[in-house]
This record gives sequence, structure tokens and C-alpha cells, in this order.
Amino acid sequence: MNKHLARLCAAAALITAPLSAREVSLGQVVCNPGAAITIPVSLDEAQGLAVATVGVNYDPELLLLQRVEQGTLKDRFSFDFTVTEEPGYVGLLSVAPGNIAQSGGGTLAKLHFLVRPGSAAMVAPLALADVRLREETMTADLALAEATIPTAGLVRPLDPSADCAERLGEGTLTVAPSTTLRALTLRTGDSLCAADDQTPIVVTYALTAEGTITVLPPERGWAGGSYALLTAPTADLSLAVASAPEGATLSTETDATTGLTTYRLATNTAEGPTVSAGEVDLSEADAQGIRDLLSGVLEAESGITAIVAQGPQEAIELAIDLGLEPEVTREGSTLTAAFALPTLTVTAFEPETGTITVCVTPGKGTLSATTPNVTTLKGILHLRGTNTLGGTWETLPDIELDVSAYQSNPGEITLTAQLGSHTFLKVTAGRVSAEASPTP
Repeated sequence: MNKHLARLCAAAALITAPLSAREVSLGQVVCNPGAAITIPVSLDEAQGLAVATVGVNYDPELLLLQRVEQGTLKDRFSFDFTVTEEPGYVGLLSVAPGNIAQSGGGTLAKLHFLVRPGSAAMVAPLALADVRLREETMTADLALAEATIPTAGLVRPLDPSADCAERLGEGTLTVAPSTTLRALTLRTGDSLCAADDQTPIVVTYALTAEGTITVLPPERGWAGGSYALLTAPTADLSLAVASAPEGATLSTETDATTGLTTYRLATNTAEGPTVSAGEVDLSEADAQGIRDLLSGVLEAESGITAIVAQGPQEAIELAIDLGLEPEVTREGSTLTAAFALPTLTVTAFEPETGTITVCVTPGKGTLSATTPNVTTLKGILHLRGTNTLGGTWETLPDIELDVSAYQSNPGEITLTAQLGSHTFLKVTAGRVSAEASPTP
């Protein structure tokens, strides 16, 4: 037999052999318009795979893709992770060093979207495309129809006065952090997502739940403090908190005036000195971020029991996200950290390639010795453009970031984007909020 024919026969034998079906699925999310949400791209079983290719189609009129990050399977698909973006589509390529031996599933990626204001009562479908799961030899194509079960997702933006009782689509449902609804119906397997700022999901009129409802950790993980998970008119819900810190306690309190019950999770994960910031609304996650920024000082100086952060909230948040160490002074056991807004200076612009180089200069203090994470930067650096002076500034999507020179040329970040017909451009920094969200 010809050796090439023998190889083809061997490949055909592998391809036609029975394969265990694997499920690739997208999340279903209910939220309010203007919310920042996370859509997981999940794979139920990774064992035996070396390459996973997944495409996701979404409605760019309703959803603005903010950033993409690798999911919980990143330790197994550790050789390469490539993201391809264009309006309405994101492609994911996950590559392992070899065939994965460890059994079990997880998430290939997390897609971070901003739900556009004005999208209430609309449905934003999320469709899977070009799903291919392969082993290292590339002879067994696990993308055969009988071997892959694709489960589509969707996003349902609802006004705070709306009811979420009727189920749309398939799969389980996740309620986004800090969502407010009039009525909500949950089934076994559905989940609530806790908020980093520890504010609850609120249901004002009626909540019906089947079985135990899972509460997922906030985006930045559980920090120290008291998380208000849910406020609802139902006092006997069964909640299971995922990845709850050791020693965390779940409690309820009912408001005698409104009759609403708030479910709280008290955690004890905060380490080191206490952190306060006067009238600034400082979350526990940001308090821990300040401790991390000052870790060198805390290691060098003993006996510090309190940190007082001074400066506007935006300056504190940007310092945490950009890794800008504040100016510090010490009096007794208290460390005072002074924050000021950093300056973004455009140092180079190449219109032909759509490349803009900016330099981050701390308002006070110094740059951290740690280069900021690109995933974090995509959530806070925004490139906006307009065609006329005095015109409406539009956010340009699909920005690519390069921070390779951040330490050698202090604070240097390169942004690349499709500029289109925009004549005037500006680069801004700040966390996305519903109030500051760009309109379609």
C-alpha cells in the first residue's frame, strides 16, 4: 500500500471512531442597560485536547466589547492564547503544549462587554461559530457535529422596573452584579454574581427560586468586608456561595419598613493594616489594591496598622489600575498615601497605521516596578474620536495595546486602532461606569 494512502486510512479510522461529545457554551446574562458584564466561554471537558478554536458572534449595536481575557483553563492551554476581534465577532485560539492529560472543564475565555444604554427589553444573542477542538496530531478533528455540542448564549437588558419571569433560550441564567428588577424567577443551576463594590442585586416585588441558588464571586474575587449579595422580598432562599473564603459567614437582615430581606456574606480575607479614604467610596478590593501598591513600604517598615488614602476617587482607582505608587508619609503607626490624577501625554502619532503612543506620568509618587496588565488597561484606557470640533466623541472599539516599553521608556503605552474618518482624537483613562458609558 502507498505510504500516503496508508496515512489517509489511519487518519480516517481516527476520525470515524466514536468520540465523546464535548459541550462548548456561552453564558446567559440578565442585567440593566449600561451594565458592564462578563460572558464566559465554557468547555465541559478539556482532556485529550491540544487546540481549541472558538468564534463568537454578537450584536455590536447592543454590546460593546471592552476586553477579552483567558479563562480558568489557562494553565492547561498555556502555550498560546490569541484573540481576533472585529465589530460583532471575536475569535479565540487556545493552544496547549501537548494533549491535555488532566480531566475536567472550565472556561476558555471571559468576554467583557458594556451593554449599551437604551437597550432595555431587547435581546442580544450570542452565537458560537467555527468551533473546532483538536488533538495534537491534528488527525482527530473533534469538531464533527456528533462530537461537539454548542450552546448559544444571550444578554437580556431589562429596566429596573421590568420582570424577568419568562425564560428565553437554553442553558442556565446568571444575574449580573448590582442588577435591579421588579420580579425574577430562578431555576436550579441559575446564579447571581456578586459585585466588587459589595452592592446587592435587588428584586423589589417578587422573587421565585427553585432549589439552591449559586452566588458567583465578584470579578476581582472575594475581598475582606461585608458583601450585600441580594435584597429581595423572599426571606427563606437557599444560597450557595462559590469559592467562599474560609471563615466566611452568610446572614440575613429584614427591613421592617420595606419588608425586603438582604442576604450578606461577611469575609475575613483582608490582610495587613486597615485602609480608609475619608469621604471616598473605597471598596475592599481597592483597599487591598492600595496595600499591594504599598507592599514594599509595608515590608520595609514595621508597625504600620493603618493607611489613610488622600486624593480624589478617580486618582486612587487609576493608581491601582496603572500601578502608580503614591507619595507616602508616616506618623506613628499610620501611613498617609497621597494620590493625584496622572497625566497622559501623546508622544507619537502615526495616522497611516492608527498607532498612538502615550506616556503615563504620575501626579504624585512614582511608577511601580511592575508593568500594568494589558487586560486591566483595556478596561480603563479609552480612545475617542470625532469628525468636527464640538462634535460628539465616539469610543473607538478593538484597541490593541503594547506595554513592552513601559519600564524602559517610563510609562509608555502604544495604542493601535482603526481610526476611520475621525479627524480629532483623544485618549482618556478611567473605569467604565453606567453614567459615563458611550452611547451607540
